[in-house]
Amino acid sequence: MSSDRAGGQPGPGGQPWRGGQPGLGEQPGPGGQGASREGAPALKIDRLSVRYGHITAVASVSLELPAGAIVAVLGANGAGKSSTLGAVAGSVKAHVSGDVRLFGERVGGRPSHRIVARGMVLVPEGRRVIAPLSVEENLLLGAYRQRSHKQVRAKLGEVHELFPVLRERRGSPAGLLSGGEQQMLAFGRALMADPRVILMDEPSMGLAPAMVDRVIDAVRAINALGKSVLLVEQNAVAALRVASYAYVLDRGRIASSGSAQTMRSDPVVAEVFLGLHESASRASAEQGPGRSEAARS
Repeated sequence: MSSDRAGGQPGPGGQPWRGGQPGLGEQPGPGGQGASREGAPALKIDRLSVRYGHITAVASVSLELPAGAIVAVLGANGAGKSSTLGAVAGSVKAHVSGDVRLFGERVGGRPSHRIVARGMVLVPEGRRVIAPLSVEENLLLGAYRQRSHKQVRAKLGEVHELFPVLRERRGSPAGLLSGGEQQMLAFGRALMADPRVILMDEPSMGLAPAMVDRVIDAVRAINALGKSVLLVEQNAVAALRVASYAYVLDRGRIASSGSAQTMRSDPVVAEVFLGLHESASRASAEQGPGRSEAARS
């Protein structure tokens, strides 16, 4: 199964993919780190590999998140989605290789707190709110880097405006919130850090269908604030409603990639990788016996 990256095909930003060493305009700056460049993608991952001992979880994955976009990473359990996000965020305990750039600046290999300082945060799988602390205390933890009390209160007001339930429940222990409310809290905590890029790991996991819709609406609202979002999801139907482009991971490798519309309509991708049986049947009937390029092996 091949990705449409092969042969330098356009990715989500509409530009040919060029892996490897930095080119012109990407020379290392002070301390050996590349400086942010105007027009650079929000996030560019080149040949990322993650290995736990002798087990390879992610093998030479390359993908791109354009500034201001939502890009989905889809796949089944064990496909390597969370390992990819953990490696990019600097939070995974494994052997990691490859190049990760945030707006043109090399951030691969840095610890997670330094990556947060450069403007990228992870909303982890399972939400991981601190149950005994209040909703507001959880939010304030996300603003640990902020030195100005005025700025912290301003960010808190923005989060409350986006998620009114967090204002209403601000004094309640986070552990008493519903699963969907805890996900909103996890989103709000990430926003308190004032990031440019947000990595979201399975935000709809374990939620009722009605709450999944609210979570996806929240992802859209966060993106509307100017945040670039890399969204990892098993729920392909939900993710493809909000993403403009998607990659499919299978056993640690990119199996396919393309626009959200392409992914929804391609019968092989829809059924084999995403489990969208109804969508696959409908698309197959519309396409006839031919197969699209996105999923051709």
